[in-house]
Amino acid sequence: MLLCDIGNTNIKIYNDGLVQIVSQEELLSYQDQRLFYLSVHPSLQSFPDCKKWINLEAFVSVKSSYNGLGVDRKALCSLVDEGTVIDAGSAITVDVMQDNIHTGGFIYPGKKAFFEAFRNISPRLDFSYQDILKNRLPQETRSALSYGFIAPLVALVEKLPKPWYVTGGDGGLLLQYLPDAIYRPHMIFEAMKQIIQRNGLC
Repeated sequence: MLLCDIGNTNIKIYNDGLVQIVSQEELLSYQDQRLFYLSVHPSLQSFPDCKKWINLEAFVSVKSSYNGLGVDRKALCSLVDEGTVIDAGSAITVDVMQDNIHTGGFIYPGKKAFFEAFRNISPRLDFSYQDILKNRLPQETRSALSYGFIAPLVALVEKLPKPWYVTGGDGGLLLQYLPDAIYRPHMIFEAMKQIIQRNGLC
């Protein structure tokens, strides 16, 4: 089964258990194959020349009163009856499911965006992330920035219902501070498979 997750930053192809990041040009090399996809990229929503491709957006369903919930967040939440889904990508999205209903969520800057924001304020704040001790106040600038990124996020998540499901490119980083979390690196593809099966698309 060929699946594609088109994000704001990366395009990921899932092919029989293997996941790879591809360019737009490489993606179109699959145009003659049967491919199921979800896209949040504003300019990569439809592909008229790819007759065998199926956009799964219309088949994604989750009970929610949240206005503007992205299709990727809906898909991830559709896998969960109870708990919190944390997708650590370009932006970090946190969504809560209770009794199979999406009860709300929030969006937090991704690691790259967070540090770029400070870099734009001053060259003295041009640092990359480093691991920190979340219960000890930092004593130098690089640690202070890293603490400012991770500690508030972890504190917010710790107040939300378990189980915590972590996915996304920076998911491994969050696991260091949320040891009880369940890491599902390919959760979006798990969701797509379930959507396909539920709707008899394959």
